[in-house]
Amino acid sequence: VRKNLVLKKVGSSGDAQTCHVVFVANNANVIDVKKQVDGKPVLLVTDGEGHGRKGSSLNFVTADDKLRFELNQMALQKANLKASGALTSLAILI
Repeated sequence: VRKNLVLKKVGSSGDAQTCHVVFVANNANVIDVKKQVDGKPVLLVTDGEGHGRKGSSLNFVTADDKLRFELNQMALQKANLKASGALTSLAILI
């Protein structure tokens, strides 16, 4: 099955509602984007310290000089998404 992938830069957090995956850069306001996608099946991905605890589903962090990721299981559940066991075993669980 072939799927098309569309990348777009959204101008406001409201535009994020129509996406399946949203990446929020460290300098953006994660809380505003999270409010817009709450309750929708959107994977919210971030790369900032503490963003996993602010409601990001998957947050990239540096730990022990290695790139790791936090997985917020509550955020996934609220978005009606599930992570595989393999992904979960590699994550820092929040």
